[in-house]
Amino acid sequence: MRKPETLKSIVEKLQDWKDRTALIAFEKDGSCRYTYAELAEAIEKMARRFQLNGVKKGDYVAILAPVTPSWIITCLSATVAGAIVVPLDYQLDHQTLTEILGILDVRFLCTTTQRADRLIHQSADPRNSIILLDAGAERDSRSWQSFGRDPDDKSVSEPPDLFENDVAAQFYTSGTTGTPKGVPLTHRNIMYQLQALMDLQLADDRDRVVLPLPLHHIYPFVIGMLYPLALGAQILIPESLTGPQLLRTIQAAEATAIIGVPRLYAALISAIERQVQVSKVASVLFELLLGFSTWMSEHWRLYVGKILFFPLHKKIGSHLRILACGGAAIDPQLARKLEGLGWPLIIGYGLTETSPLLTARLPGKGALNSVGWALPGVDLQIDVDSQLNKFDKANNGESEANTIGESEGNTSNQRDATGEVLARGPGVFSGYHRMPEQTARCFTKDGWFRTGDLGFFRGQDLHIIGRVSSLIVTSSGKKFDPEQLEQHYLENSVIKEIGVLQCADKLVAVVVPDMNEIAQRGGGDLSRLIHDAIDERSLHIATYKRLTGFVISPEPLQRTAMGKIQRHKLRERYTALFKGGVARGVLAVGDMDEADRKLLSHPVANIVWKYLIERYEGGKTTCLSLDSTLQLDLGIDSLEWVSLTLNIPHLIGKEINETAISRISTVRELLQEVIKLDTSQETVETSPSHNALATPDDWLTDEQLRWLKPLDRSERSMQRLLYMFVKLIVSVLFRPEVTGLQGIPRDKPLVFIPNHASYIDAGVLAAALPFDSLSRLHWAGFTGISFKTAFRRAICRLVRAIPIDPDRAALSSLAFASAVLQRNESLVWFPEGRRTLTGKLQPFKGGIGVLLEHFPDAIVVPVFLKDTGKALPPGSCFIKPIKLQVIFGKPTTSIDLIDGQSGKPIHDLIVSALYDAVLRLDPNGDKTSAEQNSLRDTRSQPSQ
Repeated sequence: MRKPETLKSIVEKLQDWKDRTALIAFEKDGSCRYTYAELAEAIEKMARRFQLNGVKKGDYVAILAPVTPSWIITCLSATVAGAIVVPLDYQLDHQTLTEILGILDVRFLCTTTQRADRLIHQSADPRNSIILLDAGAERDSRSWQSFGRDPDDKSVSEPPDLFENDVAAQFYTSGTTGTPKGVPLTHRNIMYQLQALMDLQLADDRDRVVLPLPLHHIYPFVIGMLYPLALGAQILIPESLTGPQLLRTIQAAEATAIIGVPRLYAALISAIERQVQVSKVASVLFELLLGFSTWMSEHWRLYVGKILFFPLHKKIGSHLRILACGGAAIDPQLARKLEGLGWPLIIGYGLTETSPLLTARLPGKGALNSVGWALPGVDLQIDVDSQLNKFDKANNGESEANTIGESEGNTSNQRDATGEVLARGPGVFSGYHRMPEQTARCFTKDGWFRTGDLGFFRGQDLHIIGRVSSLIVTSSGKKFDPEQLEQHYLENSVIKEIGVLQCADKLVAVVVPDMNEIAQRGGGDLSRLIHDAIDERSLHIATYKRLTGFVISPEPLQRTAMGKIQRHKLRERYTALFKGGVARGVLAVGDMDEADRKLLSHPVANIVWKYLIERYEGGKTTCLSLDSTLQLDLGIDSLEWVSLTLNIPHLIGKEINETAISRISTVRELLQEVIKLDTSQETVETSPSHNALATPDDWLTDEQLRWLKPLDRSERSMQRLLYMFVKLIVSVLFRPEVTGLQGIPRDKPLVFIPNHASYIDAGVLAAALPFDSLSRLHWAGFTGISFKTAFRRAICRLVRAIPIDPDRAALSSLAFASAVLQRNESLVWFPEGRRTLTGKLQPFKGGIGVLLEHFPDAIVVPVFLKDTGKALPPGSCFIKPIKLQVIFGKPTTSIDLIDGQSGKPIHDLIVSALYDAVLRLDPNGDKTSAEQNSLRDTRSQPSQ
């Protein structure tokens, strides 16, 4: 193929491919297909329409629509007519859109019927002629197939001549930090890219390329649209960017390549991993095979994953041979998984201003944590002199030996350099549209383009660290890129999205929780779950990178079309959420609307409102108002509901029943329910929680009661063997030192209250107790872990564990515990609810207080398990054989624990006293009174 000079030459070549399929767009009821001959004919007709209707060389034609064949035809026909194409984000807000159209004096705006109607409604006098890309010629005269004068009119002259320095398209930057800037790209800029890609031979005319990305970005515009057409390959357009539709496209058209972004591939990997986690065996086997295949691909360039994961490839698409990734930085771990699964990955790096590629990492060449080598004709260098760009390599974990690549086209005048990447070459634009000051700032005096990216070379590989504009510099001078830190925290599946920023010299974040994952884990206090997730990930990074605060956002983070976080809007989001919860504390009654003020004027509503302020305002993440949600804003899980509903009768003299509880999600709904109770003649003699504790067997199903049945003879024998095995393992590995056991009565029912730092806690505690104590002992086991598989359930039966689910089934959990004590048997209850990830004792859940209030004479034994968190830390699969301590506290009763204290509900006092008792057993712990860690202050962890 001769080297083309303008985009017009690509259109002229389309006829060469004749009846070969050019486009397949999948629709709800089938698909729309164009051969190359049909595509060329449609482009020629529409180009003539543009000319007949006044489009001249240099005029602007804007396209504001999702990707369809009509989008591609309109773009190429406008180019042939000599116009400058302006691809625009379909989600662009009205104000920005109006500003852009006004600056450019757009000749035609090509959009959808829905967006056109909205524009006409918002502007009484639309200044732009509108062409509809989703309307047929028979339905609307503004349709792309029928607008204006007939193309058979012979009065139009030949299309104008185009030259390589003519502007072909004008893109608008994604706007991650502010107002979008117009980036004009010439035919020379774009055609250089296409020729470079052809020289690299990344694809050929046999490929079928999936294009799931919007074309207002230069990356899919060039790589996903123009490049396949220049090759004579097929372009496949999914009906929508959802997993099922993408899969439908890949399978139906036997796709061979995907033009994607990191978020797309992350979703693919996440879906695959969810499927293999249906069983432990499948999950372990998958991880082993993936580890092996990843090692083979990374060290030997052998993609054995295609064979090892053949069923997976067959299910997704057996013809899929290569993935292209651009638009944003890809996590190296994600890239390794993709190649390990047998999909070679092409990684491209560049900007809109470089149209787009500066470098490419090809399969089998270059490190996966790099962006590859410079394209032929591209010069790159590192600016180490700019004070903005000086970067401490020790902060990002890279070695000092970084050298600039010496591949064709590279300059090599800096070594061991980390700084801003500078570029020049035929793909680099000449300046922003009507923005001389911004243009001057983005070029050096000698003509190098400042990419705004921090990077370094290792051999010929360019490594990108992050953006200069988003670089975080701590008060101690440490520097790092927030994107890398965000990827680290995202490895905890509770966190769906996270945006890290610096605020008032503190490192904070906006977190979007993954509610599906949280629901699968049993729900619970969102703030605490996120807090635990952040703590877990913080254990693996330097202290200066650890978050000191967070806010929870119910809405997704605002991103560009390529998936990048819009950081200027991230700060706005954080500030709004933070001020809502900390600066104001409680929404003043005077600031409420009339309806809410009237609601609070009711005596019982006012009483409950004041109680909520006292109990929950101190530990909130958002401003306490009538719109506050009980779970997200106040951190009320189902056990806390039990505690709350026990206190409300003391306030208003009546009880909220379970039916009413199920209807309540906000503070306003809670107040409305207590008003209904106050005006109702109905009375509730006993609370649901009281019934569950008083007559627990009535609350439990036959299946649940099975866990309380005594063991038969064979089960007792197996229990003894299991005990002997566990005791032997614990003795050999940990040599536990047990203290305080001699003071514990063996002939009375007991409630053991241990701390929880590791999965080995139960085994260590069991080994410390004599076997005759175990025969009458039940263990409270979390349903999401202990009872998850058939094997675990069998073990639970032998050790007499009872299924506790405090986040979804608080009352039945309390009923189980009550049934054990009523049977005059003993119980082990981990009151923290889950393991600590920091090594510090966590706040206790309220359920144990409710239970012991009902059984005031039950003998309670606080227990401290020292260093189990070091023996098997959270996130580790390897046990460290270290010496452990099991410290039993003095047996007591809940009455003795609170010792006449008052001022709070009894169950709250019990919880605080228990916390204090366990805390005092820690030989190295803080002996501060548990009053500082009471339910009121810790029920919902503050974000700051």
